[in-house]
Amino acid sequence: MRLDEWRKIKELSNRELGDLLDISTETARCICLSPSEPDFRVPRPHVVAAIWRLTDGQVGPADFYDLPALRPGAPGLQHDTAA
Repeated sequence: MRLDEWRKIKELSNRELGDLLDISTETARCICLSPSEPDFRVPRPHVVAAIWRLTDGQVGPADFYDLPALRPGAPGLQHDTAA
């Protein structure tokens, strides 16, 4: 789940999210954008950890990248089980 989706479900503003994560409102806005948006920023590792804790694991590191094949339930994700 993307952070912005989680934020909207919880009915939080970027300011409220920033306060919960101890980051600026502008940083909260930028990390909530889609990775294809020009102002998007990948949060620093300690902020990703705080996001993971705040969202009870619903938003994690992979959610800040356009890696649709790694999202749960995405088609085409296969593990090599041959050994």
